[in-house]
This record gives sequence, C-alpha cells and structure tokens, in this order.
Amino acid sequence: MFDGLFTYPTLWEVLTQVKDFNNRTANQRNPNKKPVGILLEIKDYEYHLEYAGVSIVQLVINELSKFGIGTIKDCKNVVPIVIMSFDMNAIKATRELTDLPRVFLISGLQNQPSAFYAEATKYANIIGADLASVWNSKTQTIQPEVKLIKDNQMMVYAWTFQDDANGTQKMFNATIAKDIYYQAVKMNIHVCLIILKLMNNYQDEESGFKIQEKIYTWGRFLLFFLTGLILLIVSFPFSGFLLVNPYPFVLLFSLGSLLILIAIIQVTEYKTIFSQAGTVIYFIALLSGLYTGVFKIGYLTTLGIMIVQILALLYLMAALLPGGQAGLKNYILSKIKT
Repeated sequence: MFDGLFTYPTLWEVLTQVKDFNNRTANQRNPNKKPVGILLEIKDYEYHLEYAGVSIVQLVINELSKFGIGTIKDCKNVVPIVIMSFDMNAIKATRELTDLPRVFLISGLQNQPSAFYAEATKYANIIGADLASVWNSKTQTIQPEVKLIKDNQMMVYAWTFQDDANGTQKMFNATIAKDIYYQAVKMNIHVCLIILKLMNNYQDEESGFKIQEKIYTWGRFLLFFLTGLILLIVSFPFSGFLLVNPYPFVLLFSLGSLLILIAIIQVTEYKTIFSQAGTVIYFIALLSGLYTGVFKIGYLTTLGIMIVQILALLYLMAALLPGGQAGLKNYILSKIKT
C-alpha cells in the first residue's frame, strides 16, 4: 500500500491462509473438531453503491464462489463463512445471492421498536448486539430483548467478550506502549526530582522571594504538565480498542487532560481560563470522563462523553487563535441562517 513498504492481505489470501491452517491442523484446533471459520463484515455498502456504482456484497459473494465456498454446503467443511453488517440493506442483498448465515449488527437493542424483530427475521439469521444490550452487568441477568430475538427464530451474537479479567492489561503488555510507559515514567521521575531540587535550593540574593515564588509556580506547572503528558501518551495505544472497551482510554485521556488543565491554571488566572463557555463544558466533560472510566457507567454514555470532550477541546483550540472565537461564531450563525 502507498510505497509498498506495508501491504494488506486480499480476501483471497485470507481465505487461503485459513484453509491451509484447517488442512494443516486436520481440524483439531477446536474441541468440537470443526474447522476455523471467518466472520466477514461488509463495510460502507451504501456509500460504494451510491458513489462508485459498486456492490460490495456482490464482489464478496463472487470471490467466495470462485474460491468454492459460496454456499453453506460448500464452505461447511472448508472455511465456514458468516456475513455480517451494520447495514440492513447489505444483509438484504446478501440474502438474495447466497444462503450463507447473515448477522445484522446493531448497537443499542433497547432503542428498537417492537416491530424491529419481526422485520429483521425476514433477512437475518442472527442479531449481533453489543454486550450491554445482551447482558445486564448490574443484575447479572440476560436482557429481555434476547428473548424477543429468540422468539423470532433468530440467534444472538454478542460482541465483545474477553476470556479473562485482565484482557486489556494483556493487550497493553503486548504492545510497544508498555516500554513507552516505563521510559516515560522514568524520565518524569528524574525531571520531577530536578524541579523539586531547584524549588528547594534556589535563592536569589537581590530578588529574594519573587524569583523563588516563580520557580515554585513553574515547578508546579511542569510537575502537573509532565504527569498529564505521560498519561496522554499511555492512553493512545488504548484508542485502538475504543469501540471494544472505551473505559481505559477515556479514563487515562481524561485524567491526563485534567492534569494539563491544572498545570495551565498554575500560570494563568482562573478568570481568563473559565471565562470561555467551552472551558466549563470541557472541564465538566473531563470530570464525567473520569467518573465513567472508573465506574463504567455505560458504553454509549462513555463514548458520548468522549465525543463532547474532544469537541469542546477543538472549540477551545480554535478560540485561542487570533480571531478564532469571532470566526467560529460567524461560521455557526451563517450555518443557522442557511
């Protein structure tokens, strides 16, 4: 891709790899002796259909057919295939072309009307829902919507489970983020020790306490700023798991941002910072992010708070530019008028 340094596998190559694996292991990888299959998700079906005149579903089914696994019978003992999509139109198109199992992916089953399940069963065999829609973590019981799905002759597929209590920690340890984190902590400790030493020992004979007071002020700024920066650096690897488990990223990112905001307060007047409405919203979003990150209030709530936090931050960054605030207001008013 691009300069050829990094490439991506084609569907044919993935199918070949899984087929070879099943042949090589003689279907003994799983306890039930069944071959490994593929959950194949269709992305941006409507977009490609409208702007490129291309049916992604048609292309995928054609490729599967060429490989010899275009139906349940053909793929069952070779590479079992399940087609998935968040787009119901993609599921409908798949039903017209093949009898392969079809999963309609959805987030938030609780928001669906009662007629949804009867309509979905016409095209999908399985409903794939986020874990919160399937399992009530507070009562430790299955959500009532699961029964509605089964009553309409469909199966339930929940995403995403982790098979251990420390899944996120293991994913973190497997990345370069672990080394970055420990190096950043070591650097921060050394810098903080130097700052503390300067704060305690520096004294100017002529200026006296004024210079020492400035050193304390900027020392506090650096302590909060560097600690916040480390937390932001550590949070970035977790952004890759945002849709699966947003809590670690939101918690670390919010805490790091809050510490940097506290650092700025050390060298800036409170009135100057909190005179902006965006700052107040940003501050509330930071506290909310910390709360949801610690207590894991809700998947969608956490993502919503993260979005508000980022939008408020972008607004503040734009407002700090010369004429930025006035430009934002004029832009918003022009959009409202049109």
